[in-house]
Amino acid sequence: MITSDGYTKVVDFGLAKLAEATATAAPDSNRDGTGLKNLTPPPTPGHSDSKPQFTPDSQWVLYQHRDDGATLWKIPIEGGAPVLVKGARPAVPPALTEVAYGASVSPDGKWLAFFYFTADARGVVSSTDVVVATLEGEMVNRFPYRAEKTGTIDNESRVQWSHDGKALYYNLVDLWMQPLAGGSLTKVTHFDGGLGYFGSFDWSFDGKTLAYQRGSGQSDVVMITNFH
Repeated sequence: MITSDGYTKVVDFGLAKLAEATATAAPDSNRDGTGLKNLTPPPTPGHSDSKPQFTPDSQWVLYQHRDDGATLWKIPIEGGAPVLVKGARPAVPPALTEVAYGASVSPDGKWLAFFYFTADARGVVSSTDVVVATLEGEMVNRFPYRAEKTGTIDNESRVQWSHDGKALYYNLVDLWMQPLAGGSLTKVTHFDGGLGYFGSFDWSFDGKTLAYQRGSGQSDVVMITNFH
């Protein structure tokens, strides 16, 4: 992640952050990627931290931790103990395991939006909701994810706030908008198939321009003969 003055602050492997400038080291000394400080432990098989983002007050880093499914955590930008936001892992059935991912922070810094579902001890999975919650993970609103309309969600999908904080956007083949006041989903883009998946997206700071990634995969069936 880059700060508004152009310095790399948090990088997505671990997570790690760049050290602050000191009286003997100018800020430019960190532009080359030196001075990294781990915020979270290095990744291990089956465990990883990714998708960091600042809260608007620049005091916390919200990130996604993956072990047996995705969970949401936050950690102080200066380091310290990580705090679980959403993603309970109960040790005793029949409590539900929570999966939460694809989060973003509202423009005013008061709310989170993310995808959320649960699984029981038998592995029965609930339907997925688009959730609005406090920064502590208390859910205050839930909108059904319309899989029959938009398809299934992959791990790279993300919920994003509108510039004015009055609607949520999320993506698959097309981009969709869910008003926070309720009501029907609105289709924002109209690609109607074509180039496969709709990937990452972001709005300009004034909320008027959309940048997005689209792509497709190709595969072939190949016959190999004359093995030796």
